[in-house]
Amino acid sequence: MRATLHAAISREAYDEAFELSGRLLGLAAAFGDRSLEAEAHQYRAVSAARLTRLAEAKAHYRLAERLYGELERPQGLAAVSLNRGILDLRLGDHASATERLQRAERLFGQLGDRRGERSCTEAATRRHGARPSAVSRWRATRTTSCWRRRRSATWATPSGTWVRGRTPSTT
Repeated sequence: MRATLHAAISREAYDEAFELSGRLLGLAAAFGDRSLEAEAHQYRAVSAARLTRLAEAKAHYRLAERLYGELERPQGLAAVSLNRGILDLRLGDHASATERLQRAERLFGQLGDRRGERSCTEAATRRHGARPSAVSRWRATRTTSCWRRRRSATWATPSGTWVRGRTPSTT
């Protein structure tokens, strides 16, 4: 089911992904698998954000973050922080977005995940309108090659894979 869910998100079939993530939550509860539950909440949050169900997205991000914290899963915490930071960015909550992106970058750095760190910098770049001087204040050690603006977002899945797609609409 994970592969089908990931494929639905990759295809931008967010209604399908939302429904599948609900079924995955049910399976996680039935088996008592808290790691799977955290992953399902992460997928559900990503899908809800893309469907502009923002309150639901935030609630599922909170649940995923709590579970990953309890399970001591830094990759999951980093992915949640990155995705929630991107959502906060889209909603105009720049203080929260910056805090979450910095936390995600720190966690990715501890894990040696350079791609994750780069995604955090790219998200910060979008926050600062692709101005290298502003981004350099956010993270001085990044190179200008990371400062190009992208038309689509990169979202981390709980397993550490990356999905590129359109950014969620916030209207």
